[in-house]
This record gives sequence, C-alpha cells and structure tokens, in this order.
Amino acid sequence: MTPPVLSDLSKRRTRMNEQATVPTTRENSNEISLGLLFSIFVKRFVFLVAAVLIGALGALAFTKIFMTPMYSSTAQFRVDNTSTNVSTSGSGYIVGMEYTANNYVEEIKGNVFLAEIVKRYNNSITDENGALTAEAVEKGLSTLTVEKLSSMISVAAKADTNIFTVKVASPNKQEAYLILKVFEENTPHMLAEDKEFFAVALNNSGSIAKSADSPNTTVNVLLGAFLLAVITYGVFFLIAILDNTVYDEDALKQRFTVPVVGTLPEWKTAEEMAQQKSVTEELRGKVQRLLRNPLERRGSAEFVDRDYDGRLLSAETPFFIAESLKTLRTNLSYVGAKDESGCCAYGIVSAYPGAGKSLMAANIAISFAQLKKRVLLIDADMRCPVQHKIFKDIPKEGAGLSEVLAGIDGATLESCLYHSEKYGFDLLRSGHIPPNPSELLASKQMEELLTKLKGMYDYIFIDLPPVLETTDAGVLSTMVNSYVLVVRAGHSRHNAVAEAIERLEVTGGHLGGFVLNDVNYKRGFGYGRYGHYGRYGRYGRYGRYGRYGSQYGQPTDQQ
Repeated sequence: MTPPVLSDLSKRRTRMNEQATVPTTRENSNEISLGLLFSIFVKRFVFLVAAVLIGALGALAFTKIFMTPMYSSTAQFRVDNTSTNVSTSGSGYIVGMEYTANNYVEEIKGNVFLAEIVKRYNNSITDENGALTAEAVEKGLSTLTVEKLSSMISVAAKADTNIFTVKVASPNKQEAYLILKVFEENTPHMLAEDKEFFAVALNNSGSIAKSADSPNTTVNVLLGAFLLAVITYGVFFLIAILDNTVYDEDALKQRFTVPVVGTLPEWKTAEEMAQQKSVTEELRGKVQRLLRNPLERRGSAEFVDRDYDGRLLSAETPFFIAESLKTLRTNLSYVGAKDESGCCAYGIVSAYPGAGKSLMAANIAISFAQLKKRVLLIDADMRCPVQHKIFKDIPKEGAGLSEVLAGIDGATLESCLYHSEKYGFDLLRSGHIPPNPSELLASKQMEELLTKLKGMYDYIFIDLPPVLETTDAGVLSTMVNSYVLVVRAGHSRHNAVAEAIERLEVTGGHLGGFVLNDVNYKRGFGYGRYGHYGRYGRYGRYGRYGRYGSQYGQPTDQQ
C-alpha cells in the first residue's frame, strides 16, 4: 500500500506535468486596434465633448484677455525702368526688375531709411516744441523710434515680379495707417535718389483697417478645442494601454487560456436602487471616511461588516442574475470531474480580497441545491470567515471546521454541520480563529474529513482564502477536484490573476475556470466605478498574523 504522503506527491506531480504542457497565460501583446481606439472614443465621448467646450472657452478667454489686437495697413509699390534703350519684353528685364525690387526691400529695412521715416512721421504729429498735437493725442498716437518702427513693419518683394509691399501693424489702427501714409509719400523719391534708370511708383495705396489681423479668434478657439480634446483623448488612451485591470470577459480570454465558466452582472438590490445617493452625497461620504482616524475606522462596523442582504439567490433575485448563476452552475458541472465517491469538490478562491468569492461560493451552493442535490458549503477561510454572516439562519457563534480538525471542545462533524432549511444545503462554518490555519488545512485530519464528506454529498464547495494573501488555498490542491478563481470586473488586476494561477499550478492544483464577478455591461470597456457590490475594498486583515494566536477560542467578527 502506498503511503499517504507519497500518494499526495504523486498526485501533485501528475497534475503539474499535465498542466505544464498547456500554458495558461497568453503573451501580452497590448495590440492597438481600431476597435480599441473607437471604444475609447465612445466610452469617453462626454469627457471629450466637455474638453472641446472647455478648450474653446479657454482659448476665447485667453484671446480676449491676454492677446492684444493688431491692425495693419498695406501699400504696394512698383519698380519701373526709366531707360528708353532697354526692352521690357525680355526675361532679362523681368529678372532685373525683381532683383532691383529685392534690393529696395533691404534698403527700406535699413536703419538709415527708417530713421528718415521716423523723423518725418514724428514731425507730422508734433508741434514746433516737439509736443504731440491735440489731434495726435485724440487719436492715441505717440512718437516713434527706429527700433519701434522696425518691429512694426514688414517689407517683402513679390516673387517673379517688380512689386514689393510695405505693411505696418499696430494696436492703434490710426497709427498704422498714418505711418503707412508717410511711407507712401516718401518711399518713391527716397529710393529714386541716385538711381538713373529706375523709379519707384505707388501701385496700391493702403487704407484704415476695418478689423484686426490678429489674433484670429476663430482659429484660436478651434485650435484650443482641438488641442484639449486631443490631450484628453491621449490621457484616456494611455490609461487604456497601461491599465492592468480586468473589465470584461474578452480581456480574460485574450490574456489567459483558462476558460471563463461564468459571468455575474453587477448586482444592485431593490433597496439600493431606491436609496441610491447622489454623486455629491457619495463623494462627501468618501471624504469623511478618509478623514476618519484609521484606528477608529479599523474597528468600526462600517469597516468590518458587509452588506449581504438581498444578494442571495432566491425568487426575488433579478432574472439576469439568476440566469447567470444557472449558466455558471451548468458550466461547473462539466469543469470538475467527480472522483470515485461520485462527489465533486470545488475550491472557490480569488487572487486578493475583494473579488466577492465568499458570496459567490454561497450562491453557487444555493444554485446546486435547487437541483435537489446534496450540497455542502465549507467556510475554510479561517482567518476571515464570513459565511455565518451571509446566512441569517446560521448561528453566529459555535464550533466549526477548526474545532473538528483540532479535535478540541469535543466537537464532532455531525454537531458542526448546520442545515439551511431556506436554501436546502448544509454548511460547515469555520469556527473560531486558530493560530495555525495552514497547518490545519494541510493536515491528515482535513484529508480524512473531506474523504468522509465526499461520501455524504454530491457537491462540496469550499470557501478558501485569497491565493496571494495566504498559502491556505494551495494546500488543498490534492483534496479538491478543481479550483474556481473569482475575478472581479473593474477591481482585479491581470498580473494578480496571473500570479494566482501560477501559485495554484505550483501546488499541482487544477484550475477549472474563471468566474467574472460584478460586470457592468452598461459601462463595458473602460475604468468604471465598481462600488456597489458590498464593501470589498475593506476586505479583511490577512497581514496581521500575529494576532490570530491570541484570538484563538474567541469568535471572529472580522471580514
């Protein structure tokens, strides 16, 4: 006869060898598809519209407040050849005129030319004493300097022609026009001096600007709206690419080869729908909880308790929830192969606290019990047991699994089994918190207990601690037919799920599939707010192992 220890090792090696041939994790390609881009646009459409409006209004305000309107007046000049011996029809003539026009442009930009324009303009707006005339003051004019005038003008030659333009820009439309008039009156004869064969003539005179050239309010508004929308979309795109959260079934299928055996939609009870708080009230409540003393919160009922009312499968359960649980029940029937006893034992686990595995285990047990099957639910989450809280007809205190395994207080299996008349199945509660949960679950007594129970029931569902928080779940790998990993949409992370799978594989455990919990089909893809399924964010305190020994023999009320 093979010793039990060698038998366990043989079973684990066999399972590990079988699983090693089939990878459970796919390569994470992070492909950027048109579907992803469109999905981001659809899901964040409201934010994008808001970004467009804010960007447009912001650009409009910036333009009106911080940007000074500039008005301009433009004159056009023509270079003529005054020589009668030169043909005006050849290409050489055109090239020569263009060359001359370019030379004149550079001459106008020079300090000597501008100094003369400044002198004549200042003389036109000042009296004999150099003071501004009353008319100049009325028009808001001021005297010029060469540096100031140089920054106000732009002179350019028109390509392949003998035309060049002078443009004067100023916040004062009258000033721009009057300066241009000085250019129009003086440029022809100032440039023609010492030029024997060339003359400059005014081709088109300028006028007072009717509207500002810059800033272009329409362009600025459109540009502001576009830029903020692009930035907003870019932020959401980066979030989508970098986000490691599981949101839907497709995300699990793309990343892992493990099948999804069930999905449970977000479950809001009728009472929650009737008492739904406004966004302002909910935000205020969150801020108040954050400001509360951490020690006070840790011991408060709000921190410890969860809301399970209305979330157990019954005649009042919403149709889509009930159908989802029935589908899960059907799929689970094919996942775990029954052993020689004819019983199938499932270990219900999650990667981290907060996935809703305990309530999921309870509802799965109820669902199978509705088929008139002999069903047992074991609360093996000894560190943070909750099944006695979920079911109101189960005694809150009393002996349970820990006492049966430890053989203390005269506890027997029969005395620790509680039958739920309402739901039609048996429950083996966790009992008091022991100092050594992992050792008890890995003990020979646990193996013998499960062997005995498999002869009594058709299905056994074991509520186990989170895989990444403790080693408790893995020690049962040779005792359960299959594990079911509960993943919470909008809460669980891909890397945590992958690590949980790896932990189970190392122990030789068989992972039958995922159950995706709390799926919000209205939000679908994208970073929704999944906060309606109890208080999962405040789940338990697995890290505080040092206190379990001192609490042994005292009933737990921790979650």
